[in-house]
Amino acid sequence: MFLAYSLLVTIFSYFLIKISWKLWIYSYGLSTVPTPPTIPFFGNCLQLESDSVKFNKQIRKWSKIYGNVFCVWIGLRPMIYSSSVNFSEAILSSQKVLKKASVYEFLYEWLQTGLLTSTGNKWKLRRRLLTASFHFSILNNFLKIFEEQGVCLVDKLRIYAKSGENFDIQVPIGLATLDIICETSMGVKVNAQSHPDSEYAKAIGILSEEIPRRIKYPWLWPDIIYKHLACGKRYNEALDVAHKLSLDVIKERVDTLVQNESEATSNKNKEEFGSEKKNFFLDLLLDMHKKGEIDTEGIQEEVDTFMFEGHDSTSSALSWILWLLGRYPQVQQKLHAEIDEVELTGGSLYEKVRNFKYLENIVKESMRIHPPVPLIGRHVEEDMVIDGQFVPKNSEIVLLVMMMHLSPEYWKDPYDFIPERFEQEDFVKRNPYFYIPFSAGPRNCIGQKFAMIEEKMLLYSIMKNFYVQSMQNENEILLALNIIHKSSNGIIMKFTER
Repeated sequence: MFLAYSLLVTIFSYFLIKISWKLWIYSYGLSTVPTPPTIPFFGNCLQLESDSVKFNKQIRKWSKIYGNVFCVWIGLRPMIYSSSVNFSEAILSSQKVLKKASVYEFLYEWLQTGLLTSTGNKWKLRRRLLTASFHFSILNNFLKIFEEQGVCLVDKLRIYAKSGENFDIQVPIGLATLDIICETSMGVKVNAQSHPDSEYAKAIGILSEEIPRRIKYPWLWPDIIYKHLACGKRYNEALDVAHKLSLDVIKERVDTLVQNESEATSNKNKEEFGSEKKNFFLDLLLDMHKKGEIDTEGIQEEVDTFMFEGHDSTSSALSWILWLLGRYPQVQQKLHAEIDEVELTGGSLYEKVRNFKYLENIVKESMRIHPPVPLIGRHVEEDMVIDGQFVPKNSEIVLLVMMMHLSPEYWKDPYDFIPERFEQEDFVKRNPYFYIPFSAGPRNCIGQKFAMIEEKMLLYSIMKNFYVQSMQNENEILLALNIIHKSSNGIIMKFTER
């Protein structure tokens, strides 16, 4: 009798839980959205792969099974994944969908609420104030730094070429872009290329791995639990390293400005000092601080944000460009031929790359196949209907940039590396929201001009001096789905001097 009663209670409880879960999903208005099989109250989080390589494969598989719009439940929280250009346009072009998805809150400990993660009036004010630091007239002051660091990078790569050894291109490229962002934006030399065991670069790698892993599992969300686990301790150690470097950069720049100010004994010196102040992003922040437009914490969060975004995403882009050139010798051969022609024209490095259309198309095509930022998240603050699909208030939208860029619906031969496609008439007339390596709309990347100039100048310097060969094919590269798109087993290259 007791066993029968227990069985009845168990069956009743089971159905009660199932019904409650279905009602919960129905209450969101998402019952019509394709969803992988869920477990009541856990959603899909028990299915999600913790390994970033396996997670990448899982999301790609679900995209094929469930289409270009599907829902993944992280516990009680729904996340709508989309590789539809209609979703991309509706979300990114909207002046009402400006708030980042709630998962960006896991970046707060690292980047706090800087330009990447902030919202509302704070974001609008910061965006308006910081846009001035990326005006072309100011970027023009950085060209010499791009060129000098490019020379240093070529010298480091020449060592590998002379030895004939294979190496992970992500490492030297990452150090070069770190040197560039620190010197151009902060006015401080960190000489990362001369110190290849950069603790900062390693720390960024750890943070980029641990944050997405934490997002997937609600039981890791509470700080009181997370900080005592091995993964939490690893994360916090990396966080300390990242914050220490940015604080050191701020301190060094402030000390330099104070010293320069004290030495400005003539009007000429003062004018030179004033001119120098306009050159650096950090100087703009310090000026804003003097005017009461930003507090000390604000300086720190923007420096952390720009040091991360300005070095890691650019490093990813350049590494994938070189890998693709090594995989497509016919493209590399054409690029070398055009570089040799450009070299005959003379002029500065920037003058050579400014109107070098094929070089720019190579950069664009690589960022299509391997976008440095593979996902974009937004929080929907009011009910919407997108492409006939009801999207309820408080939904989380994740735009799958990596899938949209490779969709045969939008691209012919999407997996082939064809730089010429960016000159074709059908691309020129395209919907701008299915190619979004720098996002789009009001929250597009503020530093995209900076990044494109940097990438083209470094790429030109490298390819002028070397033949490149990729030592892995597509099946041997382990694509990781993290904050920044990288290969978890390296991008192994071999360089030969021209």
